[in-house]
Amino acid sequence: MTIDALPQHSYWRYRPAVKWGIVAFLLGLLVCLFIHIVLLDVDSNGFSPNNGDDALYWNISEDVQNGTIPDYLPNSYPILLAGIFTITGRSVLIGKILNVFINALIVYFSILTVYELGKSIELDNRSIRRAANLSGLLLTFYPSQIFYSTQLVKDPSLIFMGTLCLYFSVLFLQKKQQYALFGFIPVFLALFSLRPYAAVAVILSLVLYLLFIWNVRIQKKMLVIVILLLLCAVVPYGLGKGIFASNYWISFLDPQYLSDFREHSYSSGTAAAGISLDYSSPISFCLSYGFSYLTALIGPFPWQVRSLFQSVALPEAMVTTVVMFLLLRLKFSKSFRVDFKEANLLLIFGLLLLGIIALFSDNFGANTRLRLLPWNSLLLYASLVLSARQMNPDLLRSALNTTSRYSISSSSKTIEP
Repeated sequence: MTIDALPQHSYWRYRPAVKWGIVAFLLGLLVCLFIHIVLLDVDSNGFSPNNGDDALYWNISEDVQNGTIPDYLPNSYPILLAGIFTITGRSVLIGKILNVFINALIVYFSILTVYELGKSIELDNRSIRRAANLSGLLLTFYPSQIFYSTQLVKDPSLIFMGTLCLYFSVLFLQKKQQYALFGFIPVFLALFSLRPYAAVAVILSLVLYLLFIWNVRIQKKMLVIVILLLLCAVVPYGLGKGIFASNYWISFLDPQYLSDFREHSYSSGTAAAGISLDYSSPISFCLSYGFSYLTALIGPFPWQVRSLFQSVALPEAMVTTVVMFLLLRLKFSKSFRVDFKEANLLLIFGLLLLGIIALFSDNFGANTRLRLLPWNSLLLYASLVLSARQMNPDLLRSALNTTSRYSISSSSKTIEP
């Protein structure tokens, strides 16, 4: 089946992407202004009392603007702030509103990614629009993403770079947008400068996809893998992390170092889950790591919550648990057979990045922030799977060997968004 692409002049005005991008910006702006006014009663600059990063980034960006080389530069976000403030003047509120705008761009490009993938797996136009609207709804009203987009933190910028990495990867893998590789390189560089292990997860996900899923000639497959490996070698080296970021990750191969890092960085405070990785035996490690992974994926669990404030994370965790359950039920259903092609990259990336987070994070408070990017990726994938399950009857008969439990009649009752 061939699905006609949108005309070139209207591609960037794809209605669900524009609509949900505007909604995300207006909602974020209202929340941002409300929280900022509330925080002004606590701190004269409007910094959050539970977050030391905003004040740190603010002070470092001031040093950069004044031409002072900072003693400690955690990532490239203060440099971005310094550049923005050079144009606009120094203002905490402007920095926060910039993050709100970036979050709207995240929603916009996420929906464009869903559109491209919907065409690739040959969904009909109605199902593509349904997937776009569902992903827009999930990302726009994702509580943690709304909150962090209203703070002076790096997370919106790194999620945006990660989203663009996935977007350009999808365009390139569709074998019709070869120039997308030139868009991928600078955003990969920016992502690595903000959160190195997220960039590593992007490369590993691409390599796994290329090796085991991408259906092209072996010569082209190996050429692309070599290009990615060169990119992964050169970019970290240029940023002072060594070839293949060896200076960054090699210390994490030491179980004692990893345990100390996990304990001192993410096992303190009331939001610590109290999960220690047990290296005494392979079985013990798999069990303890598995529980840490589940906590990173869908935690906190009710018995891990120790205060009313911490329970704020429960609703989004419960919604995501339901979405993941529906996703698993469909993926392992014998009656559901759809080739998701490049969309599998979203699944691989989300699960792999969560696996990295589970290695060092024992704090479900921090997890709500660290898992923003992988959750976004998984929610986009879930939107495609759920929409593919509800294709129109003709497509359903041709794509699925439908059983009585998942009958066409029940699928056709779905109301289009």
